[in-house]
Amino acid sequence: MKNGKKGILIALALIVLLVTSFIIANSLEGLEQSRDASNAVSDAILPQEYAQSKDARRLVRKAAHLVEYAALGVAVMLLTKEISVDFEKKCYGTALFYVLAVAVADEHIQRFSDRTSSTGDIILDFCGAVVGFLAAWLVMKLYAAIRKKKHI
Repeated sequence: MKNGKKGILIALALIVLLVTSFIIANSLEGLEQSRDASNAVSDAILPQEYAQSKDARRLVRKAAHLVEYAALGVAVMLLTKEISVDFEKKCYGTALFYVLAVAVADEHIQRFSDRTSSTGDIILDFCGAVVGFLAAWLVMKLYAAIRKKKHI
């Protein structure tokens, strides 16, 4: 293995670990701490008349799930692509299983705190990861097609 490829693999593995650690760290926060963080984001991004709404705050919390798992999906997709020379279909399954395992662990951790655990959140997390995974896949396919077209 070339040193450049080894460096890329290490960097991507670190990114996957950092995103996973961020997700797990958020799971370990208590209810008040988590709620305060969500409320601060709601206040920052929503118009004042909506920011205090219970529905708006819930939407922001659910969007946070999607965004952090989409980031994990992108990172896992890139790492999987770099590891697998042929990028066979079975690699997709392995990568998505990792993301699902993180989502289940995330919710399981919350069962032991003052926060609630939800199967719906696991589904939402997994959907976010699939969106990130597919977005990364699409960008890689487009990039490969553009490079191929320039070489013709």
